[in-house]
Amino acid sequence: MWPQEDTDSLVDNIIKNLYNDSRLSDLTVRLKDGSTLNAHKIVLAARSKIWYNQFLSPSSTTSSTPSTSTPSSPGNNSNSTAATTNSNNNNRNNTINNNNNNSITSDNVTSTTELDCSDVDTEVATAILTWVYTNEFEVDTIFHDEQYIFGVMKAAKRFKLIPLIQRCEKSLLAMAPDVGLDKIARLLMEGQANMNTKNDAGYTLLHLAIMNGDEKGALYLLKNSADVNIKTPTGQTPLELAIRHKLTQVVRLICQKDYDLKNSKCSNNEPPIWLALTNRDENIASILVEYNCDTNCWDEIPTKYSQNLLHKALDQNDEQTACFLIRSGCDCNSPRRPLEDGQGDEEAFDNQTPLHIACAWNMQEVVQTLLEHHADINAQDSEGRTPLHIAIINQHETITNLLVSQQQLDLKLRDKYGQNAFATAMSTKNNKAATIILGREPHAAEKYDPKGRTFLHIAIQKNDIESVLFLLSVHVNIHSRVQDSSKFTPLHLAVQVGSEMILRNILLAGASINDLTVQNQTALHIAAANDHHQLIQILLENNINFDAVDSELNNALHLACQNGNLNSCRILLSESSINAEALNLRGQNPVHLLAQHGKENAAAIFEIFMQCMPEYPINTQDAEGNTALLLAYKNGNANLCRALIRSRACLGSTNKSGINMFNAQVASKNLLYRMLDYLSQEPPWADGEFCLECQSKFGMTNRKHHCRHCGRILCAKCSPREVTITKFKSTKPERVCSTCAEVLTYGETHSG
Repeated sequence: MWPQEDTDSLVDNIIKNLYNDSRLSDLTVRLKDGSTLNAHKIVLAARSKIWYNQFLSPSSTTSSTPSTSTPSSPGNNSNSTAATTNSNNNNRNNTINNNNNNSITSDNVTSTTELDCSDVDTEVATAILTWVYTNEFEVDTIFHDEQYIFGVMKAAKRFKLIPLIQRCEKSLLAMAPDVGLDKIARLLMEGQANMNTKNDAGYTLLHLAIMNGDEKGALYLLKNSADVNIKTPTGQTPLELAIRHKLTQVVRLICQKDYDLKNSKCSNNEPPIWLALTNRDENIASILVEYNCDTNCWDEIPTKYSQNLLHKALDQNDEQTACFLIRSGCDCNSPRRPLEDGQGDEEAFDNQTPLHIACAWNMQEVVQTLLEHHADINAQDSEGRTPLHIAIINQHETITNLLVSQQQLDLKLRDKYGQNAFATAMSTKNNKAATIILGREPHAAEKYDPKGRTFLHIAIQKNDIESVLFLLSVHVNIHSRVQDSSKFTPLHLAVQVGSEMILRNILLAGASINDLTVQNQTALHIAAANDHHQLIQILLENNINFDAVDSELNNALHLACQNGNLNSCRILLSESSINAEALNLRGQNPVHLLAQHGKENAAAIFEIFMQCMPEYPINTQDAEGNTALLLAYKNGNANLCRALIRSRACLGSTNKSGINMFNAQVASKNLLYRMLDYLSQEPPWADGEFCLECQSKFGMTNRKHHCRHCGRILCAKCSPREVTITKFKSTKPERVCSTCAEVLTYGETHSG
C-alpha cells in the first residue's frame, strides 16, 4: 500500500493531467471567444458546492426534460428571463446559460453536458479552470493588471471557489503599493471581498494604507468594515500605526468605533497616549483624551516602584508631555507607590508628589501648570519637606518666586528637622529665596527657633559671616535677645564667637555697645573671659564702658585674671584706664582672682600688673582676709608666690580664719621653705593683736616682736633665736622665728 503522501501526490498529478483532456471528459466548457475546453464533472464538483449540486446531486441526474419556469413578475429585470429553461430560449439545448446573471442555479441549468462561460472573459475562465485542475494561479504583473485579478475573483465568487477568492484578494493586496490602496480597496469592496485579508507579509489593506500615509484610503477602509483590532506581524494595531504616522482623522475614526482605549497597549507595551505624546502630536493625544483614554496608566517598574505617566514624563525631563497630561486631568498629587508586594526602592517611599519632583528638576512650566490645576502646594514628603523646601534646597529662584506668590502657600510648615522654608533658605545660604520669602512675610527672619534664637543669632553662633551680612542687609532686629537664660544680644554672641568681622558689622549696624546680659555683663566682660583680645581692642575703640561691673561687681579685668587670659589682661591694662584695684562682692581685686584661679601663666600676668602699676596694692586683703600671696600659696602656685614675694608681698598676713602661710593645711611645707629661702630682702611686717605662732594676746606683759626674716608678728617665746641674716646684708644677729632660724641655718632642703 502506498504512503498517504505519495497517494495524494499521485492524485494531484492525475487531476493536473486531466486539464482540457478529452479522455474521460463528460463536460464541455464554452468560452467567450467561441472555443471550448474539455472538463470533468467530478473535478469541478470537488471544487465547488454549486458544481456539486449541478453535476452530482440527484436532481441533476434525473431526466433532462425541460422544466417550465415561473414567469417573472413585472418588476423583475431581464436577468430572470435569461434564466428560463424554455426550449425556445436562444441558447442551445444541453447548455448552462449565465449570460445575464452572475450565478448559476438549478433553475437555469438546461443541460449537464455543457457549461456556458461565454459571459466571462476567455482568459479569466481559462485561469479559473487551470486553478481548478492544478491549484495554480499565476499573475504576471507585465500582462495582468488589477482588473484581470478582479475578474478572476468575481468569477470565483460565482462558483464559490473560496481558496481562489482568497488568493485573488492577496494578489490585489500585493498590487496596492503600485496601483493605489484606494483603487484596490474599491475593487475589493465592489467584489464583496474580505477587507481584512492579510498579504503574504501579514499586513491587511488597512495596515498598508496607514503605513503608506494614505489617510483617505484608511478612512475608506474603516468606513467599510476594516477590523481595527488586527495586529501587524510586529504586534502593532491600526491605532498604533495611525499614531506613529500622525494620521489624525484615522485615529479619531478608530476611537469612534468603541475602541477599548483604557486597556489598549502598543507593541512596546506603552499606552497609545504615551506614544502620541512622545511622538509630539498633541492633536492626536487630545483625540485620545476626548474618547476617555486613561491619562494615568499606573505601571510597575520591577524592583523599584509603581508610577503613572506623569511621574514617567517628569523622570524623563519631558515638560511638554507632563504639561499635556496635567491639562488633560491626570492625577496631579499622588506620589510614586510601593510595588504590589509592598516592596520598592527609596523613591517608592519618599512620598514626593509631582510638584516636589518638578521643583527638584527646575521644570518651571510644569510647576506653573500644576499650580494652575490645583496641585497641593503644601504637600509634605517623607522628610516633611514641601515643594518650596525642595525648590530652595536646589536654588531654583524662579520656581521659588512662583510658589511664594501662591496665596494658599503655608510658610509655617516645618520639615522633620524643624525648619520652615525661610530656615531652609538660611541654612542652604539661598539668600535670594530668603529675600523672596521676606517679601511676603517681612517678619520671617525674626521668628524664634525652639532654642529661642532668631536667624541672626544662629548665623552669628555658626560664625556664618555671609548669612549675617545678608540678615543685616534686610534690616533684622540687631537688638533682639536670645530667649534663654543668657538673654544674649547679637553683640554678645558675636563677641562670644570671637568673630572680628561680625562684631564690626554688628556695631556698624547700630548695636548698643553697652548692652548688658542677665548677669549685667557687657561685651567687654565676655571678650575678656574668652581671651578675645582683638575684640577687646575693637570694643575699646568704640568707647565701651570698660569699668562696668557685673552682678558680682567683677569688671572685665577680674574675668580676664580669673581665666588666666594674658593677652586680654595686657590690652585692658595698657590700652584702657580700667580700675585694676576694683573689689568685687568678695572684696577681691583682679590679682586676688589671679591667685585664687591662677594658671601656669599667672606669674606672667602679675608681671604685667607690676609693669603697668608698680605701686599696685598686692597686700590688700579680701573679705575673708586673704592676700593674693596666701591664696597663691594655698593653691600651690610657686611661680606666682615668688613673683609676689619679689614685689614685697607680706608673708605674715593672716586671714579672718586665722590661717596664714605657716599654719595653712597643705600637703607639704616644702613650698613655704622655698619661699623663705627665696627672700632676698626683709618683707613688710605683719600686724595683729595675737602672736601668729601661739595665738597669745599681746599686752603689757606680752610685747610684740617681729621675725626680721619673714615679718610675722610674734611673742618673745615664739621668736627666741637671733641669727645674722647675711642675705639681707645684716651685720648683727636679728630676732627670728624658729622656722626661719632653721631655714637660715640649714637651708630649705634641711628644714622641717
